[in-house]
Amino acid sequence: MTHSRLSFEPFHIDIQGSDVVDRLNLAKPNVVVDTTGPFIQGHGSNKYPLASACVNIGCHYVDLADTREFVTQFAKEMDAPARSKGLSLITGASTVPGVTSVLIDDAASNHSRLDRIEICFSAGLKTKTGGISTIKSVMGSSGRPFSIWKDGRPHQVSNWIGS
Repeated sequence: MTHSRLSFEPFHIDIQGSDVVDRLNLAKPNVVVDTTGPFIQGHGSNKYPLASACVNIGCHYVDLADTREFVTQFAKEMDAPARSKGLSLITGASTVPGVTSVLIDDAASNHSRLDRIEICFSAGLKTKTGGISTIKSVMGSSGRPFSIWKDGRPHQVSNWIGS
């Protein structure tokens, strides 16, 4: 697919495979967009195998992650290696937190004060996989404590009910 000066080629890769760097080197991408999900951290010293492989070969990376732990820990692990090579690595470009953050920033820039923000989205369960990535992402964080912003400061909660 081509658009004026840009060219896009879909590329399928086993991100759990031991040959990720070699496969990426063959493709020579400028940017990798990871749409695989569910976004669960790898094991051992390589918690972000595809992003790490992108840094290794010198290409930019974007993912659609929405798993809280994956997104919140990403910068801690990947910022320094990416900066050392002048690369952009972007995580969370999905509905939550990516799109919702853009909408909140826009609303905040157009109002002197925001008292409450309510967000609702629905999983697309009419896919062949039945939305398994979305279900794993949501259920994977169920019952785990997380921070919300309420009354002008962060609060630790373990569910959204009554938050």
